[in-house]
Amino acid sequence: MRKLLIFPMLLLSGCMGTFQTTQTVDPSIRTVTISAKHADAMRAALDYCNEKGFAVLSADKELGIINTDFKENNGLSKILLGNYRSKINFSFRQVSETMTRITLLISIEQQGAFGGWTQAVLGEDNVTEAYITVFKGIERYLPPKQVS
Repeated sequence: MRKLLIFPMLLLSGCMGTFQTTQTVDPSIRTVTISAKHADAMRAALDYCNEKGFAVLSADKELGIINTDFKENNGLSKILLGNYRSKINFSFRQVSETMTRITLLISIEQQGAFGGWTQAVLGEDNVTEAYITVFKGIERYLPPKQVS
């Protein structure tokens, strides 16, 4: 239940400081280089999406992209916060045989009173936390490191 509330809780907790959308965050926060083969990094991201309930719209190993559909919040978070939805676009670039750079673009939208969706505006810390949460989630699915 706690994991279902991550994105919506991020929306509530950032009432002070700088506000931005998840798409305007500095690329250095949206990008990480991990110690993993390109295929392993993509598989880990797909596993993360499956665990979190993000439907994968497209995945192309050759281009190094994964795009998900929007996933709406549900349960208690929907009652407390209203309608929000989020999606993740992943880009993978092989840096070396065992290193991969992952760049994310997280979109979080809120539904207005008349049913239309608009980009959610969040506190800077909340936006950063959203990216960190996804990166940590991907890392959980990476294969164990092999000792030579």
